[in-house]
Amino acid sequence: MKHLIPLLLFLSALILSGCSEVESDQEVDFSSWEKSYLVYSYPFNGQNNVSVKTNVTLMFSHVLDDVYLESHIQLFDRNNQLVDGDVSIQSDSDKSIIFTPKEDLKEGESYTIRYQGITSEIGEVKSEGDIRFNTIGVSKDADVDGGRDGENPDPLWFHVLQEFPSSNLPFMDFSVIHLTMSHTVDASTVKLDQGFSFTEAGQTQSVPGKLMVKDRYIIFDPKDDLTPGKTYTLKLAPTVKSRSGLLIDDAAYLEKTYVPKSSLPRTTMVQKIQGAADTNISPLSALPRNSVPVNSTLMGDVISFANSNYYTELAFIPNFPDAAPFVIRKGAVIKGSSMPVAIGGQVSAGYTTEEIYLTLITDATGYLINNTNSQDRNAPKQVQLVMDVAMTAQHPKANGGLSQDVLHVNLFGIARTENDVLVVDTVGEINPTLLGVEKAQGMVSFFLEAYADQNNAPARIEDETPPELQSWLPGDIIDRVDPADAVFLIFTEPLSPENLQDEITLVRNGNINVPITVTHDGSSVIVKPHSPLKYNSDYTVYVGGAVMDMAKNPIVAPMTLSFTTLNYDTGALAAPLVGSIYPGYNCQLTAMDLPNLKAGRCAGGKSDDDVFSVFSIPENRNIQITFNQLMDTDTYKLGKACDEGSIRVEKINSAGECLEAVSGSIQYDASRIQFEPSIPWQSATLYRVVLNSAQSSLCDASDDVLCSDIGLPLRTNPLTLTFDNRNQGSGPMSIPFVASAPEQTKVFNPLSKLPAGDVNRNFTHDDSESVVLENSSRLVVNDVDGLVSEARIGCKSGSCPDDEYIFVSGYLPTDVGVHIPAEDHIPVELYSQALMTTSVTMYAKALGIWLENPTGPQVMRMRPRFDDQGNSLPGIGYIYWDPDYDNEYGTKGQAMFKSTMEVYLDAPGLKPKMLGIELDTNMHSLPLTILLNGPIVFLPDGRMEIQLKNEEEVDIGVVIESPLGDSNVDLAIPKGELAITLVSKMVKS
Repeated sequence: MKHLIPLLLFLSALILSGCSEVESDQEVDFSSWEKSYLVYSYPFNGQNNVSVKTNVTLMFSHVLDDVYLESHIQLFDRNNQLVDGDVSIQSDSDKSIIFTPKEDLKEGESYTIRYQGITSEIGEVKSEGDIRFNTIGVSKDADVDGGRDGENPDPLWFHVLQEFPSSNLPFMDFSVIHLTMSHTVDASTVKLDQGFSFTEAGQTQSVPGKLMVKDRYIIFDPKDDLTPGKTYTLKLAPTVKSRSGLLIDDAAYLEKTYVPKSSLPRTTMVQKIQGAADTNISPLSALPRNSVPVNSTLMGDVISFANSNYYTELAFIPNFPDAAPFVIRKGAVIKGSSMPVAIGGQVSAGYTTEEIYLTLITDATGYLINNTNSQDRNAPKQVQLVMDVAMTAQHPKANGGLSQDVLHVNLFGIARTENDVLVVDTVGEINPTLLGVEKAQGMVSFFLEAYADQNNAPARIEDETPPELQSWLPGDIIDRVDPADAVFLIFTEPLSPENLQDEITLVRNGNINVPITVTHDGSSVIVKPHSPLKYNSDYTVYVGGAVMDMAKNPIVAPMTLSFTTLNYDTGALAAPLVGSIYPGYNCQLTAMDLPNLKAGRCAGGKSDDDVFSVFSIPENRNIQITFNQLMDTDTYKLGKACDEGSIRVEKINSAGECLEAVSGSIQYDASRIQFEPSIPWQSATLYRVVLNSAQSSLCDASDDVLCSDIGLPLRTNPLTLTFDNRNQGSGPMSIPFVASAPEQTKVFNPLSKLPAGDVNRNFTHDDSESVVLENSSRLVVNDVDGLVSEARIGCKSGSCPDDEYIFVSGYLPTDVGVHIPAEDHIPVELYSQALMTTSVTMYAKALGIWLENPTGPQVMRMRPRFDDQGNSLPGIGYIYWDPDYDNEYGTKGQAMFKSTMEVYLDAPGLKPKMLGIELDTNMHSLPLTILLNGPIVFLPDGRMEIQLKNEEEVDIGVVIESPLGDSNVDLAIPKGELAITLVSKMVKS
């Protein structure tokens, strides 16, 4: 500590140069200023990747008394168009202005803050120039012929947008390299010494360190501090890609050199972080200091208050008069208060997060910088601090849905003294992903106050607690995961990543080592097999005893985790189907009328079936496709030109003719495909997505046909499916769509009907398959007339309850909306899809003869709603709170979901025979209405599960037509005997 006191005195003098003795023990004194100045802005000048939901904050040196603020502070877009918004003086700081846009800002847009003519208590505020910032994303209005100079960038230009530390800041021995990219990075193309390298002069291998790639960030944290004065070289290979398929084009980073400066001698300053509700409001954000708010659709607006100590190492400040560097070492933890877990912020999930931990996973580095908003020597120092944190929750379910690495938290603020101690006041955006589906937004506020007596400040508490396994998947819920999903191990704290690949192994059937890639995110470890898990297999995950946390505490003992995959009957197999497609409907379409924006109806149905409007997708979303079986990913071929590839995304005209292929890329596994365009969808353009197939194929990737991993081509027309043709493919599926406005409030939440009784998806409940009631319907016979004198389901005599069920499988894309106070519910849009069921046998006695009539594969086609103009709309359901429901915790009150589902029921293969004559039935486009209701629960990994049952009996009036007269068999699904269980996607899939 011997250097600390004189250094702090120097630091205080540096910050307070020009301040009066009277005022300096409270705050920076502006009384001698001739004019008021801007002290701070958020966003700061030149900031990139700003949230579209951000507000603008300006803090000035003096109290404002301007009655014309609305005209004196303005926000302009790239085209110099005024952005509509509200201007107000912050209620807790009459020196601060908040500009709140009336609508979300545009993605990938450049904005300019202009303040002129503002008056303060000492006169007009001096304007030092405009403040410019850029929002996150790629602008749909960007010019593909634009330049590469940053003014009007080409949206297809993938490059380094910004680096921290920037060129105007000293690169230090403790520096961490943060590269902010123009597009989301394809992480598979950036590995240490494969796409990215950081080498010391004379060496060929990168210096040891941690490379992290996520979203738009590439971050490298050397394991040890760099050697001052030595030359290091960073290289980004030309093979680095964006997730949308663009190759990097940035000559400056083909080979860039760094020479770190020495920070020695360093001193450590202890700073306290103390937050509480409704106290100590920050003038920089109007939010409580030391708070971590999370604003989202799924959780509503919640906030955690931070309490901890940071041990900040200061470089030798006399050597850095313009920008004084400091570092907070990795492993430091900020503990936050518990947050409620409530859907939409209103409907309780039944638990809280418990304490929230933010653990530094790299060294957090920052600078005290001369104020860039003013040339006045009295202006307080600015602070920029960039940190990467692992966010974890102490409640296991909350941790499963929340645990993650949040990279490049860019904090910006001011430094001053209060009561003779240094305080650092900063704010910055944090954008965690909730449940793997929603990118939330929050403006964190950290207020770091140095202890007045540094010699007696709290000592650092060393972490000696070993990490524990909190939950894991599949665990005992193998039936609620997809074979293409990874194995997840969720620990109580983030682990050190350096030996995870070596310490974790996966073994099949006792002696087959499964090739895996092990990654981590937050406190979760993702064990991804190189090929999907195999059915009918026993798996064991071995976790070695050297697995350790950030503080090098190993787990208490090695772990052995075992699970068995589902039984898969290979006796009779079927071609794969499209489980869901967004935008679109998972069937071949006919009667398409593009000039009138009609997509058509499902081929094979009735001519008066519902007609879908041309589908729509928000400009900022990707195409999402699921399959009902594991696919051969070698047959995934993205078309680069018209009418090429097994997966085609094309611009078309109103005649349905391809104009050009859409530039983009696919991300996929054996069950799912996501297409991301290089440029956001254009609102005036007609598109289509084509999934190509054929009735037969060699399925060896020699043609442009999508095939399953068992070698059968994709079937795209479920309404012609029978037992006789179930192993055949069909022609291509073409889905037309247009772009709609960007979606910033609703959350796309794809659901799967799991568990499924029909494991092999052959539409037969095989003897080796389990009875899975969670997705099933039991059929009963209520009455008969006509030629049929008696009918039974499943067997013609005796009792056979298991044979009275059909088993449902399928997928359901949804959009979760925001809470509507007047109705006290949350609307959920249901993007209708066709669901598949297994066959059931109906025994009918006609003319004294028992006839055996298997239905064959059945299709439940969810029907859309329609507006007053006849345009099709998604279905609708509602999340609400039932205070009287007996919940799983033995108390009252439960989050619930309800929906009235309109469906068509089809049994294409049902052909009863009487006296050798094949008869027709009405089981084609048979309309049914199903009232569904049930609880929403959460699985151990944090996923949402909706457990629905029918609230009323569902009547199914089957009519059998014959030359001798029609017969009626009145079937029904009794109340509570139709079950649909919907599970949200894996959080880390």
